[in-house]
Amino acid sequence: LLLALMVRDEAANLAANLPRVADVADYVVCGVDDRTADRSAAAVAAAGCDERVRGVLRIKVVEKGLNNQRLRFVQEILLAKLLGAGVELPNLIRTRRGCKFAAKCAFEQAPFDAVYDRNKTVARLRAAGICVVAGRTRGKARVARVRFPLPASAVERAAPRVEGVFQLGKGCCTLLVADTPRSARLFVLVNAAFASAARFAPAYRRVRDAFRAAAGRDAPLIALHWRIDEDFTSANRTLAHGLDAQKAIAATCAALRPLAASGPFHVLLLGDFGDGRAVVARVVKALSPCGVKVRLHSKETLLKDGLDASFSDGPAGGDDVKGQLDFRLGVGADVFVGAPFSSFSVLIAQARAARRRPSTMLAADTRDRLGQLMRAHAPYARDEFAKNAHAGRGRRVVAAVPVYEEAVLGLRNADADFLGC
Repeated sequence: LLLALMVRDEAANLAANLPRVADVADYVVCGVDDRTADRSAAAVAAAGCDERVRGVLRIKVVEKGLNNQRLRFVQEILLAKLLGAGVELPNLIRTRRGCKFAAKCAFEQAPFDAVYDRNKTVARLRAAGICVVAGRTRGKARVARVRFPLPASAVERAAPRVEGVFQLGKGCCTLLVADTPRSARLFVLVNAAFASAARFAPAYRRVRDAFRAAAGRDAPLIALHWRIDEDFTSANRTLAHGLDAQKAIAATCAALRPLAASGPFHVLLLGDFGDGRAVVARVVKALSPCGVKVRLHSKETLLKDGLDASFSDGPAGGDDVKGQLDFRLGVGADVFVGAPFSSFSVLIAQARAARRRPSTMLAADTRDRLGQLMRAHAPYARDEFAKNAHAGRGRRVVAAVPVYEEAVLGLRNADADFLGC
């Protein structure tokens, strides 16, 4: 599916502004639609933003896992900043319930504030130079064609002037390649700005303390994101990314062996939706050829009386809400071993890099090279930021992942202009 930059009442807006273009599926804002009263300037002024800020991007919530949603939030905020616009954070996120990683799973709504601390997040974004407006902003914008994914260098070079209130489409998940020093720095700052809701702090401490009680007071908290699951490994090309499970398990063993130098050690599994005890048993069996003495734990095996039920049940719960606890555990761990083809692992590694904490990523990738795309798209090792950040590399990065773009997003970016304004 082609990514779209959309506005409210887009059909009528397109009919009025782009009558000669058939099947327009992707848009960029070029100016205000004079038929609708535009309140974006007032919203920007009320937020105390720089007077040069024009327009407001209303962030879209897509029906994807929590960290694909977060990845989309980060990119939209970055795009708004490059366009000189403000952003309006969502009030809701999407979450699943008891679905694990099933291909077909219904998404429900949960409050944004059930996952993120809005006040801290807004304060951090503003400290990074992002204009964040409050409430729902009135206004509508004119649109023109644009292609995604975009190299940030193309946006900076074109510097289109935007006005009005606009919104991107529901496609996921690659919008921008941060290929300039400014965009690479902002990508890291914006991702690090998202603060966990206060409700996660007690649960985090309970899991951490239970792990240390099991492993020893001075034992390092080692977190492993296990993502060798059916949605990645299935042979069905329409359902999975073609991950070779045996190669991924061998890569996990290779990442764990250096940790065994001083003897047996303990590891906390992250990403254990569903029955954590069953997941531990399955992973223990999968890692049996490793030849290392490791004891695996999950949140469920560590907490005998379980987590607060509100994390999984009720209007402020769900699989993806609960996943934010795993995210915080990954960021706070002494050692983090992640899956480079997963947005969960990549954003944890990037948040750790912002705090100068290294991460170990498996030497494995999917058939559609999702790990390669993630590494170029959202660099998570500090020594990669400079390598990834020089103007013009974005086009080469986009061209370097044609299998992923065509198979998953259905996009093909040639040498045509990216921006249509």
